Amino acid sequence: MSKKERVVDISSSLEEYSPKELGGKGYSLMQLKKIGMPICRGLIIPTSVFDRFISENNLNEKIKNLLLNLNEKNINQKSHQIENLILKSNFPDDAYREILEVLEKQGILNSNFIVRSSANIEDTEKFSFAGLFETIIDVKKEELKSAILKVYSSLYLPRALKYIYDKQLRVADIKMAVIIQEFIDTDFAGVAFTKDPTSEKDNIIIEFVEGLGEEFVAGRKDPSRAVFDKKSLKVIDYRKSPYNKEIDLKILKEVAKKSKKIEEYFKKPMDIEWGVKGSRIFIFQARPITTFGFVHEKEVNIDKKEYSVIKGIPGGPGIFSGKVKIVRKRDELKNLNKTDVLVCKITYDNYMPEMLKAGAIVTELGGLTSHAAIIAREYKIPCVVGAVGVMETLKDGEEVVVNGYEGEIYYKGKKRVPQQSIEDSGLDFVPERLIPYAIKFEKKKVSLKKSDLSQLLKSPYTHILIEELNTQVLVHKPDTIKLSKSKIAELSKYFGKPVFVLGPEKFETFISVEYVAKQNKEYERTLKKLPKIVNDPEKIENFARECIKKDLEYLRKAKKLLRKKEISIKELEKVLDLINTSGVYFTLVNTLLATGYGIDYVRKEYSKIEKDVGVPFKEFVFYIDTNPEKVKEIKNKIKKDKKKLEVLDKIIKIYKKVALWKIKSDNLDEWDERKVLWDEAVKRFYKITGRDIKEFLNGQYGSGHKLKEFFKSLKK
Repeated sequence: MSKKERVVDISSSLEEYSPKELGGKGYSLMQLKKIGMPICRGLIIPTSVFDRFISENNLNEKIKNLLLNLNEKNINQKSHQIENLILKSNFPDDAYREILEVLEKQGILNSNFIVRSSANIEDTEKFSFAGLFETIIDVKKEELKSAILKVYSSLYLPRALKYIYDKQLRVADIKMAVIIQEFIDTDFAGVAFTKDPTSEKDNIIIEFVEGLGEEFVAGRKDPSRAVFDKKSLKVIDYRKSPYNKEIDLKILKEVAKKSKKIEEYFKKPMDIEWGVKGSRIFIFQARPITTFGFVHEKEVNIDKKEYSVIKGIPGGPGIFSGKVKIVRKRDELKNLNKTDVLVCKITYDNYMPEMLKAGAIVTELGGLTSHAAIIAREYKIPCVVGAVGVMETLKDGEEVVVNGYEGEIYYKGKKRVPQQSIEDSGLDFVPERLIPYAIKFEKKKVSLKKSDLSQLLKSPYTHILIEELNTQVLVHKPDTIKLSKSKIAELSKYFGKPVFVLGPEKFETFISVEYVAKQNKEYERTLKKLPKIVNDPEKIENFARECIKKDLEYLRKAKKLLRKKEISIKELEKVLDLINTSGVYFTLVNTLLATGYGIDYVRKEYSKIEKDVGVPFKEFVFYIDTNPEKVKEIKNKIKKDKKKLEVLDKIIKIYKKVALWKIKSDNLDEWDERKVLWDEAVKRFYKITGRDIKEFLNGQYGSGHKLKEFFKSLKK
């Protein structure tokens, strides 16, 4: 292996290498190391190894032929074919041996790793390629080869190819280097901008979340935000997200200080990724901000007296007037056009390229480095992110004005308070207030006598599950139970609200809870804690955090198994079980805690003082969410009775806590990713056995108990 093909220790002398060899990100890391920044140990596999890999596996002509006549209709299919070619090819053995030698020399061979892309024109002044190539976290040494090939293949992902062609680049000119570093399981992670990318104000903006940065960059968590004056490094603005713990401001000031030093070295505004473990700060990467210099209309030409406003975070500069297009699923992007304002919870990588058709983009979640914001700035689309409650407030097809400079959306008429939004009550938006009933089904009649949730789990197919919302009732039932129009009318009369009968998905989730509880002693122990913790806000907090941690942990294990090139039926069964288990830990928080035991406890406690308060329970919790002045008025009414006032204060605290964790779990939940993993496992299972799991499950995603039956039938 020639010197140019040798892997490069990140601590090596910078002078021997160029960005063409190490890629933009890799070269930048070595520059950061040179100026004394705290960089994780690791190495860079240069672009020459990528060239050799392509050549030795005879992939040049095959890839070239597949890229001929590429268009929007065939891009996914051709991308998948190229990915398969790369993943089935052999990585050079001598290069792999040298990787292990360097990692052993650094003393990190038995650590877990993060494997990242570093293309030769990535993270440069002209082209960011932000979020387009693969980053794989928590990789063991025996998984390194497959992770490297996964990064190589990401050069040909549909979103990457779309970007390459949009920027009028040639695929053949792009070479992929790969960075391997020790994986840091951060306490906090985020991004620092040394200049505001939306307004170009010369401040340092830091956004961060608790845990790993991947959740933040994906836009699944709303970040906390601090703004520092660049000269004095004094905090001039700070907004804590309700989803994060408090961080020591000294840490943020140190991040700002390092960011300023990085900008001074590179002599240009920079976008810097960082993380904290304990008291140690790590710099993960730094790239030039690529989105300055384009001009949009800067004035909002409307009479603001006639309009109401929804506030969010500026994501991409510019002002745009258009019709709202609310998107809840990817396939709803089909009819998007340049006159539309795309409104969604968050955008995902697979929303590309369709989302680029929009005239403006608005998301409920995310910050300056969420997927939506990065893409919007790159493609010069006005954008607002973190606009909480926007999907419930705006109506499909109504005319709005999006102000990407100020992070505001204007709509005509009086201010609307959405069902999932609250004002000035300490929460960003209210969850649906779900009051679960397990209503027994006997002799073709619906018994309107409520059962406990535990009864639903003991005899699932004799019950229907009901969720009572503010304005409607949702019915979830097994396929075995048929509800006639007269029975639906009976339910509607009982609740005094319209009734909507939905499919068995949520019902099946509850049955999966039962199944997993039987299989998993650790989960069973967790489930038993629930009734004991709902009377203590601190215990609720700790319990919910524990469950969400398990949720993400099981999902990560499933991902790891699916990365394997060859996988057995037993391992696929394990993958499906892990996905189910992940989902039910989410259910523990989202449904059983937040809207089951939690709400039931609050209702029970409130019944003790309801006569004194003089307000029905449903009305009171509505006031907690929407009208703090009314809550004060109610508290004043009973302030002379200190014991009752204490009960009321405790009820408010617990309700807010369980409601907040309903929101948090919704935002942390990775249902889209779970579905992708599930579909991948089902597809691979079909390739091995020729049997379709979905057919057995009647198309139903999940269903742990049914999976057990399926694998039993397979063994027979």
